[in-house]
Amino acid sequence: MLLSGDRHISELSRHDEAAGDPLYEFTSSGLTHHAPMHEAANRHRVGPLVAALNYGLVTIDWAADPVTLRFEV
Repeated sequence: MLLSGDRHISELSRHDEAAGDPLYEFTSSGLTHHAPMHEAANRHRVGPLVAALNYGLVTIDWAADPVTLRFEV
């Protein structure tokens, strides 16, 4: 899992060519700035691109077996 930001958009990407398990990248915009809606090329994007004011939240359930992560924008 990679966490990134400051692109003024939010998106979730999944890279299946990584060794072993899929690699996820969760990108979140800043709290006070966003970019106008545009289609940034990303062949690994899962779901829609979000170009509005938002923030990202990652919740980790350490009690689950296996441990689970929930990504929210």
